[in-house]
Amino acid sequence: MASLADTGSYLDQLYREKFNREPDEAGKAYWQAEIDSGKTSPERVAELFDASDEAKEIKQEKEADNRNFIESTYELELDRDADEDGADYWTEQLNSGTQTRQEVVDNIRSSDEYTENARDYLEGLYDEILERDPDEEGMQYWIEDLQGGQTREQVRENFDISDEKWLGDVYKDELGRNLGDTGRNYWLDDLKGKNEGQDGRKATREEVLDNIRRSDEYACAQSGGIWDGSTCNTSNPEDTDPEDTDPEDTDPVDTDPVEEPGEVFDPGHREPDRKPEEEDDGGTRRLYDDRYQKLKSDYDDLKRSYDTEFGTRRDEETSRLRSGFTVGGFPGSRRTNLSSGSTATSDRSRKRSQITAGPKVKDDRPYARQGMRSGSDTGSTFFDPSSSFR
Repeated sequence: MASLADTGSYLDQLYREKFNREPDEAGKAYWQAEIDSGKTSPERVAELFDASDEAKEIKQEKEADNRNFIESTYELELDRDADEDGADYWTEQLNSGTQTRQEVVDNIRSSDEYTENARDYLEGLYDEILERDPDEEGMQYWIEDLQGGQTREQVRENFDISDEKWLGDVYKDELGRNLGDTGRNYWLDDLKGKNEGQDGRKATREEVLDNIRRSDEYACAQSGGIWDGSTCNTSNPEDTDPEDTDPEDTDPVDTDPVEEPGEVFDPGHREPDRKPEEEDDGGTRRLYDDRYQKLKSDYDDLKRSYDTEFGTRRDEETSRLRSGFTVGGFPGSRRTNLSSGSTATSDRSRKRSQITAGPKVKDDRPYARQGMRSGSDTGSTFFDPSSSFR
């Protein structure tokens, strides 16, 4: 016969297992007396527990709950209603204790149907967020992420905060075009520290942005021009005959040659490489080049004209004194013209010892009210009133 302590422990466990609760005092005392007196064996007590109304009700509730779990799992993991056969199979696995709920979910996630549905979902994210077709390596990574327990909402959030999404936004904001394959691969490697010369040091997003802003393409985009991979065309695209240009030839995603990493200067660890010129595009590039050269020529002519006129006026106003005497002159001496920097004296005898240098225009140089004495260095900064000059 078992001891009272052993019988009590057995009954505590039996109540929790069959009824999912602690034993009530009266019920435990009754069954303990039955076992200790030898009237009923412990095994028979377990059978009687299973046959009780309480146990049957609990079993029905548990089976219904397992069925609901399977149906919701189908909706969540397979995005469809559960078929009858499948639901029956997985529910029985739970009811019999053959598999836990987590094991059922893991098995569903490893099914071909789940993988195919995951691919469809991920393809939508690639198209919507990254605006490209998925690569197999990336697809497999995200499928394993989903199979490992990540929800679809969590995967979407990870797409939104990814380096590639950030880089695509930078290209649109800074260069006015979509991110292409070459640029994507280069800058993502830069962020991972895989490019030549990095020695494993990962570039920050700020460093990548700074390097993009150092590129010729960025300067072209800021000026409103069109970057063709080697030059910036600033002519008005509206002047080009639409029949001369095939839209397929100018797809920024497929044909834009600036994706070559060397087009952007990175001062830290690499020299720029230049991508060879692309093939003729039907005359569009030549048209842009001609217009660009004409605009550049007109600009150079205007600049030369402005520099000539501005230099002449400045020379007249700031570089010559129209009258005065050399230092040591005397009243009545013949006036001479003096270049800026020369010393001169007033032609009035009472101011003979005061000298001046530089432009006659007061506002163009410093002003010393008391003047300088004869013998001061060339370039002195005294300005005498206009009455002292003729």
